[in-house]
Amino acid sequence: MSPKERLAELFEQIAELTGQRNAIDAQIVDIVAEIDHGGLAGMTGARSISALVAWKTGVSPRNAKTIAAVAARGEQFPRCVAGLREGRLSLDQVGVLAERAADGSDDHYVELASVATVTQLRKAVGLEPRPDVSPKPQPERAISRTDHGESVTYRITVSKIEAAKVDAALAGKRDGLIADWKRDHDQQPDAATGSSTDPDAPTPDADGLHGESPADTSDLDGVADATTDPDPSGIGGAFDEDVTDHADFADLSDGPDSADSENARRAPMPNSVDAFVELIATGWDDEVARRPHAQHTTVVVHVDVDKQVGALHLGPLLTDAERQYLSCDATCEVWFERAGRPIGAGRSTRTVNRRLRRALEHRDRCCVVPGCGATRGLHAHHLRHWENGGLTELENLVLVCPYHHRLHHAGGITLTGPAHQLVVTDADGQALTNASLARPPTQPPPAVAPCKGPTGERADWWWYEPFQPEPPPRN
Repeated sequence: MSPKERLAELFEQIAELTGQRNAIDAQIVDIVAEIDHGGLAGMTGARSISALVAWKTGVSPRNAKTIAAVAARGEQFPRCVAGLREGRLSLDQVGVLAERAADGSDDHYVELASVATVTQLRKAVGLEPRPDVSPKPQPERAISRTDHGESVTYRITVSKIEAAKVDAALAGKRDGLIADWKRDHDQQPDAATGSSTDPDAPTPDADGLHGESPADTSDLDGVADATTDPDPSGIGGAFDEDVTDHADFADLSDGPDSADSENARRAPMPNSVDAFVELIATGWDDEVARRPHAQHTTVVVHVDVDKQVGALHLGPLLTDAERQYLSCDATCEVWFERAGRPIGAGRSTRTVNRRLRRALEHRDRCCVVPGCGATRGLHAHHLRHWENGGLTELENLVLVCPYHHRLHHAGGITLTGPAHQLVVTDADGQALTNASLARPPTQPPPAVAPCKGPTGERADWWWYEPFQPEPPPRN
């Protein structure tokens, strides 16, 4: 057999296996779609559908997002998904359309996808005209607040001149935070992080604006949205801006110690959200200086020593979960009461000091809940809570992300220790592990035709007619 004939034979084997792989990917997409549309992912403790797919299948986060996108928008592209089931189209080809193409474009792209590469499909989708939305009149100056339960959204509308002042203030504060961040890293030895850190090295999206300068925000016509979340690294992946708290919580979020809150190879750099929160904290500090008793950086919890009932100072009663959640990793000033009368007060102190937190970060590196892997905004959780006699020591502490920290105190998952023998279980008591569900197959591969793949020809975009989406409705 000549080399040319052998190569043709190998290509036939690749085509057959590729068709079977595409059909198997379609079956996985159908399963993920049922989990997503049926609301079954909530009981798994996963932060998102893509995180669940990456955890259970062992694929990369990027491939998991593609599977989740096809599962979410499969109904918008029935013919393309049918091609995936038949083995004619690959998951990446359908994923480009599910992630980027407009609604109603299934018939337009189904034939193109059978001959085009993934890169060519991205180009074709990029040529779609964006809907022409007429500019809206500039709204009046206003501020609104929307409470979402876990987070609060502030929408502020100001003039362009006032918006420019806000942009300048954010840029100046962010530059100051970055300068402090670089100076602090210059003072830290390489051993503290496990690798040398170049303070002048650029960091992607360090300004939180995805590569845009602060001046680019002037295109927003003076409209600015700001969302505050007590646990910014909580839900979504990817949900990922790292919001800092007040300077008294420097151990948790900002200042030189925030460099250690990332894993050993990548230190967080202050961004625009950090600058915004620091502006608020600075203004509040000036107000506190005029009112010495108006402390706002200390969690004051009033606890009944007999009934273990807690309440925030001048605030509502707390559930047991809320009380333990607030006091897991915070600066606490505890007042003891009996029969409604104070009988003593503990001094203001941190439950996890800086040195212990560094050791904790060096050991765990990320959220200890299997399948999570979050590295930013982590909380130090007491496996046996300190109010129940648990010691604030390394064996009784683990790092968890804000989402799984809330989930644990809400009863969704359970963390039991000591830390070197940590067991994480779901609400039903089933142990969670980092292992994927992959195992040797017990069924024959799908009986589908071989997939020949794209033609590999050069695309002449001069003759290509992009898909024309429906114009948006006008009121």
